[in-house]
Amino acid sequence: MLQEKYEGFELLLNTKMRENWAEGEAALRLAEASLDAAPEPLFRVEQDGRFNFVNVSACRSLGYSREELLSLTLSDINVDIPLAKLTPLWADLREAGTVDAEGRHRRKDGNSFPVALRIRHLELEGAELATISARDISAEKEVEQNLAQSEARSRAARRHAGVGFVEWAPGHGELIWYDDTYRIFGYEPGSIDPTFDLVLEHIVPEDRKAFEKVERRVFEDFDSGYEVEYTIICARGVRHQIREEITVTRDFEASVIYATGFVIDVTKTKQAELDLRESEARLIEAQRMAQMGEWYLDLALGRLTYSDQVYELLGVTREEFQASPKSFEEFVHPEDREKFRRDIREREAVPEILSYDHRIVRPDGQIRYVEQRNEPILDEDGKVIARRGTIQDITEFKKITLALRERETELAQAQAITNVGSWHHSMSTDELSYSDEMFRILGVEKADFTVSTESFLAAVHPDDRDNVDVAAQRDPVRRGDLHFEHRIVRPDGAIRFVDHHSRPVFYSLGTVVARRGTMQDITERKEMEIALGLAQYSLDSAHDAIMRCGVDGSILYANPAACLALGYSEEELLGLSVPMITDLSPEELQDQWRELRELGAITVERNHRRKDGSLYPVSATATHVKYGDTEFSFVSVRDMSSQKEAERELQELERRFSQARHNSGFGTWEFRVNNQEYIWSDEIYAIVGL
Repeated sequence: MLQEKYEGFELLLNTKMRENWAEGEAALRLAEASLDAAPEPLFRVEQDGRFNFVNVSACRSLGYSREELLSLTLSDINVDIPLAKLTPLWADLREAGTVDAEGRHRRKDGNSFPVALRIRHLELEGAELATISARDISAEKEVEQNLAQSEARSRAARRHAGVGFVEWAPGHGELIWYDDTYRIFGYEPGSIDPTFDLVLEHIVPEDRKAFEKVERRVFEDFDSGYEVEYTIICARGVRHQIREEITVTRDFEASVIYATGFVIDVTKTKQAELDLRESEARLIEAQRMAQMGEWYLDLALGRLTYSDQVYELLGVTREEFQASPKSFEEFVHPEDREKFRRDIREREAVPEILSYDHRIVRPDGQIRYVEQRNEPILDEDGKVIARRGTIQDITEFKKITLALRERETELAQAQAITNVGSWHHSMSTDELSYSDEMFRILGVEKADFTVSTESFLAAVHPDDRDNVDVAAQRDPVRRGDLHFEHRIVRPDGAIRFVDHHSRPVFYSLGTVVARRGTMQDITERKEMEIALGLAQYSLDSAHDAIMRCGVDGSILYANPAACLALGYSEEELLGLSVPMITDLSPEELQDQWRELRELGAITVERNHRRKDGSLYPVSATATHVKYGDTEFSFVSVRDMSSQKEAERELQELERRFSQARHNSGFGTWEFRVNNQEYIWSDEIYAIVGL
């Protein structure tokens, strides 16, 4: 009886187990198929280090076939894990459950590459396994190495230039000196702990107030950059003149969170300036003889000094006039003042010789023409620190020049227009004349070129020649203005675009006696138009959605891909703002703008909202652009729906796989011989329904 009961139970048990096993096998196959399609390399490892599963990405990354890789161990592909380390590693993994680490994988060809690893501990049917996902971080490591090399080069450059560097964070109150800063102040690197009080002790008394003033401004102002000059007596007793350039990093409330500074020893430069001023005295006599004055402008201090002859030329005395760039501008004729500021004052820091003339108005009302010529004075780094120049009264010469210009109005007008040539065609004599600029535009030498209608037409591009001939040459007595564009071919083969304007010259009776015109080289403008057109076409043809947005979130441009993805027409989309098509609030948008200004470019994952209200996940990369005073962002958006769906499916498969293991419910039993008793586990009771 007992035997029959046992055999019936065994039959029921086997039937249940086969059904649950089939379901578990199906779920397992589905899960492993999903893992096999994952983009990241995935491995499943047994306790002895052998692989019992690798996906396609793992084989591809290491250069093995699946059969080859399954015959290897973890130590064969991981440079940092020999077999001897496996046992302690398993102990750590059991305790942690999940471990993130970095290592190096070795390909089949012997080359190794860095990887980021995520290792998870699994226990399945009494067996311990580990799942490993590996991400190639070669590019990230290369960036880290380049940054380290860049910092090393920066330190070497500062050392070579004799420039010190300091750091300070108010929250910690610690002042950090780099090695060259110690040397400038006369100390061995690291021999003392620098403090602000120590700095003040080295600064000469007459300069301490200026230093303390800048220090206060760092906390009271909202600027990000400051500069201060002072003299120190270093620990060795030597005087040094210092210029310190301070950069401040502030939080969103403008509070100081970090400050850095370059400490520059400018002693030699200052001494050179003093030597230069002393040499001015030796030039005074020569200036008087040439009726020419000399001046010197210290750009760092904004200080302007004149020789005696300059005061005489301006009609003032040294005692009644305080020389400065601003006070000199008051002498410049009102009609010349804007040009003087634009062409001269704003170019003071340019390392090139400047030559110019303008009018001045003396206190007695006299208008005098002056010619100025000046050259830059550079420091050891090639930076303009001062300008030295001459000023000469050229009034009489200018009067003669102006009289000549009045007789050459046509030429003066043509030369005033950048890259514009002028021509004149007499109807009575059929004589055609060119200005010098016409020859330059045509790319010919004046002496070698015969000016005529035929020679000009020969220079016109063959595809444009008929139109030009019809428009300009076959109707020379046309009473109206002519305007047309065409191409020319220079002797060297270069093709240039030109813009032609001409108008008739009338005799007193209304008869057209000539035509006068201009021809301008507009090649750069045309090339820019073509480049802009190609750029716009590239944006409009892009597969990813691309938008240009304003600081207020307004959408200023959207390509067809963006309109298609969101379900709006272009006109509709340009009337919306970023919060209306995303899950961003206006406040979050402004937070992103602050981050974008600081970093230059950011990538975020958000949800976009279609016209029908549905949301879909996206990865958006925004780049900060500033054009003049206008800020905007270029945003490239990629639909992440497929990727997110794949991630969800993978998670669901993993859940179902875990559930399948649980549902397979293998039970255990024990038969005790001494008392003829069976002991069942809970799973067997569940299987037989008891």
